[in-house]
Amino acid sequence: METVWLRWATLEGELLPTAAEIAQQEHQRAEQERQRAEQEHQRAEAEHQRAEAERQRAEQVQSQLQQTVRNLLQTGMTVEQVARFTGLDVSQVEELGDK
Repeated sequence: METVWLRWATLEGELLPTAAEIAQQEHQRAEQERQRAEQEHQRAEAEHQRAEAERQRAEQVQSQLQQTVRNLLQTGMTVEQVARFTGLDVSQVEELGDK
């Protein structure tokens, strides 16, 4: 049925929203919040993956350094020579050579 409905308005002439319009606005706000939460989740997941990749790279570098120290010590270099060559402290060379 087609009919003319009256609407409430402010003194300035601004129409007040109907219940359906309020529900639509709330639905849109909820959808925007859901999308924001999803984006935040994706950012957090990307950050987690970046941190994991960085951890793995650090482990790889540590392993390579350890192998380098071992190889140099096996060639007959002294701990002090390896320390000078690599820029590590003598205690770091000793620790890496013992692992």
